[in-house]
Amino acid sequence: MRLLLGLALCGAVWLGAVSYYLYSPLPTSVDEPWKYGVYVTMCKVIADVARVGSWMTAQDGRIFLRGVINFLEQFSAGPGEGVLVSTLQFDGVPVRLYQPDGRNTSGVGLIYLHGGGFIAGSPRGFDPVSGELVRRLGLVIVSVNYRKAPEHSTPAQREDAARAATHFYHNARSWGVDPDRIGIAGDSAGGNLAASLVLQLRTSSSPLNFKFQALLYPLLQGLDLGLPSYHQNDPHTFEFTKRWAVAGVIATFITGLDDYEKYVPYILSNNHTSHDVRERHRRHVDWSHIPDEMVQENYRPVPKIAEDKEIVQILESGLVNPLNFPLMADSLEDLPPTYIMTVECDTLRDDGILYARRLREDGVNVTHDHSWGGWHGMINFFQGVKAASDAFNNIVHFIDTHSNAVTSS
Repeated sequence: MRLLLGLALCGAVWLGAVSYYLYSPLPTSVDEPWKYGVYVTMCKVIADVARVGSWMTAQDGRIFLRGVINFLEQFSAGPGEGVLVSTLQFDGVPVRLYQPDGRNTSGVGLIYLHGGGFIAGSPRGFDPVSGELVRRLGLVIVSVNYRKAPEHSTPAQREDAARAATHFYHNARSWGVDPDRIGIAGDSAGGNLAASLVLQLRTSSSPLNFKFQALLYPLLQGLDLGLPSYHQNDPHTFEFTKRWAVAGVIATFITGLDDYEKYVPYILSNNHTSHDVRERHRRHVDWSHIPDEMVQENYRPVPKIAEDKEIVQILESGLVNPLNFPLMADSLEDLPPTYIMTVECDTLRDDGILYARRLREDGVNVTHDHSWGGWHGMINFFQGVKAASDAFNNIVHFIDTHSNAVTSS
């Protein structure tokens, strides 16, 4: 009898574990939902391995998570045929350089900044994406392995990107690249860094001037995590883009090794800035500019109740600095042609929508590509997911068009 009870208990635990990992509420809009379900399950497993591992080793969970992801990236499919890959240092910054193998380049260069919440990831994990861009466009790509949080808070990541990009600009011709035909791209946190660097160069004395920028589901603000996309997609998205996770990323980006968990409740309740600052920047995150068809009827913005002065003092200046969060910039004039990809199943969706609108209002040439069936991170699956493949083709078209465009004087 005890044996039967033991077996039943083990069976129940096993079924519960299987149900936990395999069941996730999926949005009705997502394309090929079973593939998205597999992706969500993979992220759950990775997150839990990191949680258990950090508990067992007493290591910071964010650093342990990075180690898990770095380990998995060793099994990346690689860039594929016809692409030569070099691991180099550009002005002391580690980069992964991709170029056509055995044929001339198109003369176009691309700085790529990978995603990973400023905490994890590396260029190697984006080998297939970089390799396909090289094959399709003849690009030379410099993918920057910038310093990571929590050991390095902002602006370390942007500084590394700037140093690597500047070095590439001054040495572009040795790689067969026209220095006036260099663009920049990034996804998620990398999209943030790409947009930030473009803003920084606009007012700097650097001769580098990007020909275009491409931002894929970028994180562009930390002022309001109560936008419609956060509430509507939080139940459906995977571990690393849930509201609490994004709040943790924002806190880590600004404060580094500090205990990010103490900031998360304040960020989620919009009590992490003073009333005056909130009012001054409200127009930058005005959710009334989100198209009606993207806002559920029962949506209500998160009310600001009160703020903790200590929390505000630590976070506020970083949150409203446009070189940390580009959507906070008062003006977006004089920026290069911009491609923005947003995806429907993504808590960050509205950041990109609002940024595209503001760029357009300020006279920037904007291509806004919204994937109704897409999800955050899908570009890495361009070979097997139709929505990702379609988006990838759009990116290729944008880069091809704007890297060859003649700039009017």
